[in-house]
Amino acid sequence: MKELLRAVFAATMAQLDPGAAMAPGLGRLRQRAAAGGRFLVLAYGKAARAMANAVLIQLPGARCRGLVVPPEPDDAPLPPFEVIAGGHPVPSAGSLRAGRRALELAKSVGRDETVLFLASGGDIFKLSKIL
Repeated sequence: MKELLRAVFAATMAQLDPGAAMAPGLGRLRQRAAAGGRFLVLAYGKAARAMANAVLIQLPGARCRGLVVPPEPDDAPLPPFEVIAGGHPVPSAGSLRAGRRALELAKSVGRDETVLFLASGGDIFKLSKIL
């Protein structure tokens, strides 16, 4: 019984990995990335860092830029992305700075650039169900 529980736990944890969960969607962009495609990545939420890192790993050859907004106090670098930590669950000064920067980046999107908006968090799911 103990081995079965360990196997179930391991399988569940593998399914919760943001990078693994994104693989099917990112797989559709591999050809564009391999050809040197440009991507603007805007990622926020608890899994922002893991999702942005998945883009770098799963789209080799892509020319990426963008913003990662993890919860405070996580402001460690993640090149080539800018990182601005924001408050959670209450917005902070970092949240406002990140929001302004995200708008600046969104306004700068080039014609040949693909935007990847990566959002994590239960409230987004709830909101999408309401709308």
